[in-house]
Amino acid sequence: MTSADQPHTTSSTKRNAAAPRQREKAERDRRLSALDELCEIVRDGALDVDILLDKRRYRGGPTV
Repeated sequence: MTSADQPHTTSSTKRNAAAPRQREKAERDRRLSALDELCEIVRDGALDVDILLDKRRYRGGPTV
């Protein structure tokens, strides 16, 4: 059997298997970048994390 007679499933299968991994890596990289940006915003003081961590404020419980 010559290479022209062989089906092209091997290369297309490899491409199909690689696509989800590439997509997952891109999504992971995007989330990591967003987390880095958020850390920078907090470091700069533009976001008061203590307000977010005080669950009583937004859950309607008594404040201290």
